[in-house]
Amino acid sequence: MLFYIKLLPLKIHPEAIEEAKTIVCEKSLTLFEDTFEKKPLPEPPCQTTVVDETMRLTEKLGIY
Repeated sequence: MLFYIKLLPLKIHPEAIEEAKTIVCEKSLTLFEDTFEKKPLPEPPCQTTVVDETMRLTEKLGIY
């Protein structure tokens, strides 16, 4: 079985977008879990548009 996780950071948490980008760049479930423990994450080590695209899609679909 295969699962995909699409990160949708809440706009009320300004640091969440950069944290989501870090998780996507690192492809790290550990970093994802660290956010729930409020552990600080490093800056994103790459440039990615995946999180921004997800946010635009959810807005377009009226989900968020």
